[in-house]
Amino acid sequence: MTRNITLQQNFTRKESSVLDVLWRSEKPLSASEIANGGGEELSIYTVHNMLGGLLKRELICIADIVYSGTVLCRRFETTSLFTQYSIDRFVEQYYLLAQKIDPAVLFAALLDIAEPGVIAAYDELVARKKRGFEKG
Repeated sequence: MTRNITLQQNFTRKESSVLDVLWRSEKPLSASEIANGGGEELSIYTVHNMLGGLLKRELICIADIVYSGTVLCRRFETTSLFTQYSIDRFVEQYYLLAQKIDPAVLFAALLDIAEPGVIAAYDELVARKKRGFEKG
């Protein structure tokens, strides 16, 4: 099983840190919240520099503008483009692993950590895929 996936995004370590903080958050974050969530590596100045580039590449967007005390500030969140990038990375890693590990073992590992509702969704996806094979 081989598949050649070319990733179209390359991130610096600091960009990855900013994206990771935003990805893990359940709500949009301001630059200062991102800096606070990124450990010592992310100063507020670094975060501001990274945000501009990530906005231009459409990996993040301005979710809203809110007051922080008496000052207006922008809050950011990741976009669907970043979600797709994350899926592509997952699939790339799957194909690399599937060259060394039986794909059934990989799927079983996913099932081991899945909630019941997710397992039902997997079941439906597998059934749909089987029907597609039978038709074609």
